[in-house]
Amino acid sequence: MSEQQSIVVQKPKTAAPIVLSLIGFILSIPGMFCAGMCAALTADASKGEHGMGIVYALIVPVIANFILSFFCKGKSSKTTGTIMILLSIVLLIPEVILFSILGIAAAILFLVAGALSISNARRPA
Repeated sequence: MSEQQSIVVQKPKTAAPIVLSLIGFILSIPGMFCAGMCAALTADASKGEHGMGIVYALIVPVIANFILSFFCKGKSSKTTGTIMILLSIVLLIPEVILFSILGIAAAILFLVAGALSISNARRPA
């Protein structure tokens, strides 16, 4: 009789979402300043109102994604990844409208980090 042995390789949870979010955060800082200044100047020139709404639409998802990336290795990594993906889509919309290359790259990095966070949910600690 021959016994068959199977080898199961378990990959540990990865810290890639944290690294990707850090790179995305660094890339988004100049993009936020540029887009914010452009939006504020355009709003001031057209209506005389401040254009801070678009700035908040860029700042809040970036900071939230960066903070959420540190929870990607915990028990709630599936929920964290889902929220990161939704925030990345919210971030991607104004970045595409403003055509900020750095902002689009940061949003894509946050999107990939969210997907990796969801895949971390299936991995052992």
